[in-house]
Amino acid sequence: MSFKDIIGQEEAKRILQSAIRNNRLSHAYLFIGPDGVGKRLTAKTLAKALNCQRSDVDPCDECKSCRRIDRDEYPDVKIVEPVGNSIKIEEMRKIRREASFKPLEGRKKVYIIQEASTMTQPAANSLLKTLEEPQGETLFILTTSNIHGLLPTIISRCQLVRFKPLSAKIIEDILTKKKGIAKNEAYMASNLSEGSIGKALSITEEKGLRDRVINLIIEISLKDMEGIFQTAREFTQDRDQIPFILSILSSWYRDLLVFKESEDPSSLVNVDKKEEIAKEAEKYSKEEIEEIISLVLKTIDYIKRNVNPQLAIENMLLKIAGHETTRTVK
Repeated sequence: MSFKDIIGQEEAKRILQSAIRNNRLSHAYLFIGPDGVGKRLTAKTLAKALNCQRSDVDPCDECKSCRRIDRDEYPDVKIVEPVGNSIKIEEMRKIRREASFKPLEGRKKVYIIQEASTMTQPAANSLLKTLEEPQGETLFILTTSNIHGLLPTIISRCQLVRFKPLSAKIIEDILTKKKGIAKNEAYMASNLSEGSIGKALSITEEKGLRDRVINLIIEISLKDMEGIFQTAREFTQDRDQIPFILSILSSWYRDLLVFKESEDPSSLVNVDKKEEIAKEAEKYSKEEIEEIISLVLKTIDYIKRNVNPQLAIENMLLKIAGHETTRTVK
């Protein structure tokens, strides 16, 4: 894949290709943006452009160097990823030793450090020392979705390149034209994806989870307190899925509101559920749906601020079900 194949990140591509053309490449870049918007892909494309045997601005994707970089087999391009939940100091020490040597085969040695904000404090300090002593033939590319997790001194030694969320239309086109996903499913996934093609692909692979969440929320008003607590346990049993589950709930009640106001199925996110949406919309007033949407958004915010997810979701479900009793959120 070359720069022209990277969709929706025109400013990032312009910055990098201009630096290559004008021979003004920084010794370190920090790619900032949400997960699944092309940071890793762009980093590998830059590594290919700097080591391509046929071109020096946009990689040819055909030469031996480009193909080996694509397969993660090129000795001068290394990708460092978190092991478990963090990048350890041993990895940074190894990089520090290697960075002082000339490239083995290519023009540029490139280190791509994925989710650099997961570095332990010792690892970050070790990388900082390396960045303070730049080598002319070595390039560092750090990627992160959480700039606040990085040392300010590391940030200051990198050129920042921002990656923005992709539009729903771009994601829908990628899903239908490049991944062969049905239009209705692609439309739903793109509108739930929050601008991330990675998240959209996960949604298409986890359609069963969306169906289960919607079925549980439809039944919530029929459940007693223990049933509601059981639903909360189901929603929180996999912490990594909680943001996706809450985005499903947000889209579901948004669809109820849209249908309540216009009865137009063409504007629905969960368009394959239009019959269920029409039936559920009859149960609520417009004001009640708006109140529930506000409640879901507040719950998303609480969890982002490290409130106990189990209690936050229990309280949300109790209120949606019409129960007055809530538990203290901490």
